[in-house]
Amino acid sequence: TAIDQDLVVSQAELAPLKAKELLGRALIGVIGQKLQNLQQADIQLRGLDSRIADQTESLKITHQLYNKAKAADELNLSKMTDFVKTSQATQPDRPVAPDQWLFMVGGILAGLISACGILVFGAITNKPFVNDGPLEMFLGVPILGTRSSRATRQRSLE
Repeated sequence: TAIDQDLVVSQAELAPLKAKELLGRALIGVIGQKLQNLQQADIQLRGLDSRIADQTESLKITHQLYNKAKAADELNLSKMTDFVKTSQATQPDRPVAPDQWLFMVGGILAGLISACGILVFGAITNKPFVNDGPLEMFLGVPILGTRSSRATRQRSLE
């Protein structure tokens, strides 16, 4: 039974080859999975590349529009700063000076209005100011002068 012996030897030689075949098939499966992952990553990268190209083109267009708007704005500014001399400047006969009477009357009116405002405020808050002490404390500034009332003058005469 030389044939049986050859069959047993062949099967013994075939067993390691079957193990190598199974190992090769498993390796092919792993490599196939990695290849599919790489193909998916390639598709995603191509999509990102396309989006980057679109954004770059959009940025270029925006930059061009900005430059056009800036140039138009500079042209408008140059038009605004140009002026035409319509008449010859005249020099006054006498030097310009402030109107002293106007400032004096304005100062008196402002003082009277301020005094009336303080009196009204004092009447509203029920704080009468008989002399300058409480008024200085209330305003927080020194009082330069006061006008005495009739009652104070009559008391001083008696």
